Amino acid sequence: MHLWVLCAFVILVPLLCDARISKRYVIGCPERCDKSLCQPMPADCLAGEILDQCDCCPVCAAGEGDPCGGTGKLGDPECGEGLECTVSDGVGSTTTVRRRGKTGVCVCKSPDPVCGSDGVSYRNICELKRVSNQAQKLQQPPIIFIQRGACGKGKSGAPYLHS
Repeated sequence: MHLWVLCAFVILVPLLCDARISKRYVIGCPERCDKSLCQPMPADCLAGEILDQCDCCPVCAAGEGDPCGGTGKLGDPECGEGLECTVSDGVGSTTTVRRRGKTGVCVCKSPDPVCGSDGVSYRNICELKRVSNQAQKLQQPPIIFIQRGACGKGKSGAPYLHS
């Protein structure tokens, strides 16, 4: 009897530990990742790409103002780089909130305006990245972050913009 319990313990503990640290808790994730089954990335993926909830296939990230979160199923939208999923009142979307089936909206983690290399002031770095990604998709040069704050005046009070 003790030998049977010991064998079960030796077999089950590593499996349970692996499940805890793995993203395989998401409903719909395969046991093993097969990249050949991944869908091609669409051309209009302006918020960038991220790995799906299974950490397997690249998918389009949700952009600023897009819905995010959900019930923990494969395909629930996740925010792109520099964005976070918030539910009403600006509360971050935690695992507990996702388990309750709440959806939120992607919001830029850095709300301050920035100046781009094109001389345009953007609401935040996330908007600059989105416009830069769009420009690159159209075979145009990327827009580079120049400074925090709106374009126009540097610290000395003189107009400020690098090319």
